[in-house]
Amino acid sequence: MDDLFAQGGLSLERLRTFCLIVEHGGFTRAARGDAAKQPLYSRQLKELESFFGTELVRRSGKSFALNDEGRRLYELARSYFGALSDFKNACSNRSIHIHLGAGDSIIQWHILPKLADIRNALPNTVLKLLNLPTEQIVDRVASGDLDLGVVRQTAVKGDLKSHVLGKLEFALFAPIRYANNNWESTLRSCPLVLLEGSGEFRKELEKAALKEQFQPRIEVECASFPAVATAMKSAGLAGILPLAAADELGTRSFVRQEASWLQKLGRQMTLIASRRTLTLRPDLEMIAKELVGLLRA
Repeated sequence: MDDLFAQGGLSLERLRTFCLIVEHGGFTRAARGDAAKQPLYSRQLKELESFFGTELVRRSGKSFALNDEGRRLYELARSYFGALSDFKNACSNRSIHIHLGAGDSIIQWHILPKLADIRNALPNTVLKLLNLPTEQIVDRVASGDLDLGVVRQTAVKGDLKSHVLGKLEFALFAPIRYANNNWESTLRSCPLVLLEGSGEFRKELEKAALKEQFQPRIEVECASFPAVATAMKSAGLAGILPLAAADELGTRSFVRQEASWLQKLGRQMTLIASRRTLTLRPDLEMIAKELVGLLRA
């Protein structure tokens, strides 16, 4: 460890400045309009680069991007600061703050319904739930921006530790008046709401409809599954949703209809964390294990 302090240039303040610059995307935003701070931040970054003997960012005019060495240092610094924060909070008996990223439907139908159990199991924890796309969750957990994330198993990459939570399965739900229909006859006559874009749900639906020689009536598109559920309830539409949405729709208003082509759309969901972060933050490892047990139940 002594070799780290054999020369000047390394300090908590400089590492904090480096993280601020990265998180804000440059010196100007990190300084928040304070002109005096911009040259200070620039100097502190150069001092870090001098200490490590390598450039940490790529500069081109006003553009700013991390290189591989900078990205690695940022991930180390974020994990280190998180561990220090946990230690400080534990020493003063303050709550540990955990940032967990997940999709809207996972938060709405899998995490929030178990919130009472989570709070009972983790009484000294403040849980911040962030609705984020899968790619951002994976990248931000890897970098240390997020403590934990819930994503599909196939999205896990790099040095991330994952715990399988179970399979997320989907079904076609239709208004109760279609209870005696099969999926084909329902979609021949009932308007449909889908996720926006040309994703796998639309592709599988269109493939199944083409095989049965009809055109589904897609009349509304939404950005998330909870929005799809709201549209279904508001306008009496059919839609494809995770099975966990059944309670929100209600058995008196909607019926689940079997469709074999939906089975292939199921995916294993996992809780992910950075192995580096878990090594530095033993409390996070404990919290992750508690969450896995609760979310699997």
